[in-house]
This record gives sequence, C-alpha cells and structure tokens, in this order.
Amino acid sequence: MRTRWPYPNIRFKCVGLLLALACIESVLAAQIGDLSIRERYDLLDSAQRSRHGLNDAAFGNAIALRYTQLFSSLHHAFTSERFDPDDTELLFRAANIAEFYSQQADFIRDMSADLKRLDKFGKATNADYADLYRALVDVRDFERARSFAAAHPSSSLVALPVIEDAPNLQAGAQTVLSVEAGNHKLIHHSVAIPALAYIFVAGSPGCHFTRNAVRDLEANPAMKEVFAHHAQWVAPQDGYVAKDFDRFERWNGEHPDFQMSMAYKASEWPLVDSWATPTFYFVKDGKVAAKVVGWPDEGNIPALTDAARKIGLMK
Repeated sequence: MRTRWPYPNIRFKCVGLLLALACIESVLAAQIGDLSIRERYDLLDSAQRSRHGLNDAAFGNAIALRYTQLFSSLHHAFTSERFDPDDTELLFRAANIAEFYSQQADFIRDMSADLKRLDKFGKATNADYADLYRALVDVRDFERARSFAAAHPSSSLVALPVIEDAPNLQAGAQTVLSVEAGNHKLIHHSVAIPALAYIFVAGSPGCHFTRNAVRDLEANPAMKEVFAHHAQWVAPQDGYVAKDFDRFERWNGEHPDFQMSMAYKASEWPLVDSWATPTFYFVKDGKVAAKVVGWPDEGNIPALTDAARKIGLMK
C-alpha cells in the first residue's frame, strides 16, 4: 500500500514555493535579457563587492551562479560574433571574475573564446593574456598554461617551474605544491595529517601580516617550539605559481621552522573556510576547535596560546 503524505498543507506550500521560485527565475531571465553587456557586467562587479559574510566556497559559488545567470546565454556561436570590441572585453573580464572567485575550469572556455575574438579585433592586450594564463594556472591546467605561454612569447608571461607528482601521491588526499630548493621545481605531494591535534595556517610569503606573525612567533621560544612541530603552513590556491616561486624559495630558506607550501586545490581542505592570510586553524580529532584570524600591530600571541592549550599542544 502506498504511504500517504501526512502533511498535505505543507505539501501544497512546498509546491507553491517551487512554483514561486520558478516564476521569479523566469522574471529574472526576462529582465536580464533586456540588459546591455555593460549593465550585466556592472551587476557582476557589484556582486563581487558584496560578500555578505559568506565563506570562500559559498562566495565563489554565488559569483559563479550570478555569472551564469548574466552571461551564459551570450557565449553561443550564433550570438557571440555580434559583439563589438568593447563588449567583448567586458565579456572577457566577466569570465575572469567568475574564474577568479570560483576557481572552476568551466569559465576558462568563455575566457578563451572572448580572448580569441579580442585577438581578431586586434584589441587583446598583454594584461588579457596574463589573465588567461593566471586562470589556467589557477585551475591547475599546467600543460595548457605552458602551451599558451609558448604561443604568446611577446606577452612576457613568466614560465612555470618544473612540476612533478611525488611517487606516493594519493588520490583524494590533501595535497600541496612544495618548492624543491635549488632546482626550480615544484613537487605535488600528499600531506600527512596528524590524527590528534595540529595547526593549519593559511599564510603567504607576500603578505606582510603573515611575515609579522612569523617574526613574533620566532621571537617567542614556547610558541616557536609548538609551531615548528605541529603547524602546516599553506598558501592559498592561486594563479601566481610562476611569479611567486622565488618568493617561496626565499621564505623557506629564511624560515626553516615555518616551511610554506602552496595549496594544490582549496577544495581538498574542507576545514578551511577562509584563506585570508594569516588565519590559524587549531584542529583536534578532525574538527576545528579554535580559529585565530589576522595579525594586528600588537600581535596575536595570547589568542594563539589559548587556542594551542585548547587542543592540548600547550599546558
């Protein structure tokens, strides 16, 4: 016998809500269809400036959705050729925004198509080439990034270092790109995550707040000891691997107890809800027990001490 739905009023309310959402989406689509490329771009630009407290992943998904609503219908072969150089540049910039925040490879296709049309118009700039190159590196399509750089030698794109997978690279594991000193090489390898307690630091050698944090940690013997043995320092996933290679190599030489690698994919680190640098995650039994954000002028040593005690790394 088929089980009856016990709450008919809720059923009808749910159906009504779905119909209402469908109607809203239809109205939105009709309104967007009347907008110029500039108006669509301005809406996306406004969206990227309005984070509303969303974490990195949620914000990236929101920007991706907004871009899809505003621009996806404009990249079909039968419509794309009607846009002039100014509109095409805006389309390219919009796709660049969508990839930058979402780090989704889907938007590379639109960026590539728009850049080809800009090339055809004779309007593509070195900055445009650099944006697509950055995006390719950002989504970790290193092979295509190398080919793109080779095809545009006059664009001054910084060549990628050698990038190799470690023999013990594990599928589905949390992974990083680590500098191999002296060889201009990056090794893509899995990270051994401690079973009990550890500290994950989202940092960057180019961030002066991160540099100030390490300066203060190195000057505090107790904290230096804790971070030297229990902290994993990882820079955010981005498209500046080639340009920043020397900076990472120099950092690791200057701070042997605070070696920093680059996240291969941010999505591999689900406990990290923000890659703002520096952010300190104190993890115990697979859960974030405490988080310390930023490094003010007076430092954050007391907050780090309390968090380290909370997960049993200090008495």
